[in-house]
Amino acid sequence: MTRTFYVEVTCRASGSHAEELEEHLEQVMDALQDEPGVADADIGADLDEMLVDFCLHVRADSAADAVAQAHTVVRSALHAAGAATPGWEHMDRALASEEAVSTVRPAGLTPA
Repeated sequence: MTRTFYVEVTCRASGSHAEELEEHLEQVMDALQDEPGVADADIGADLDEMLVDFCLHVRADSAADAVAQAHTVVRSALHAAGAATPGWEHMDRALASEEAVSTVRPAGLTPA
């Protein structure tokens, strides 16, 4: 049964300064809002630590599928904004090494 999940994907940005990251995240947010299947997307960042939180709602059959879909959508939005995501094809290793963290839970949203 497909339902809505709230997913957070947190990762550390590299290769830029805080001011550049802040500007770039505006472009990423625009791209994220254009991604199909995403609702109520938001981005937060700790610019001092270069940590970025991508928060979004996705429709999926399971929590595992929701995390996978969220990673795909975030990566697509990053690429659309001109960022590179080397190593994301091995996200399971990134999650295990704490380079990236994801949380997922069923959302209280009613599907449109």
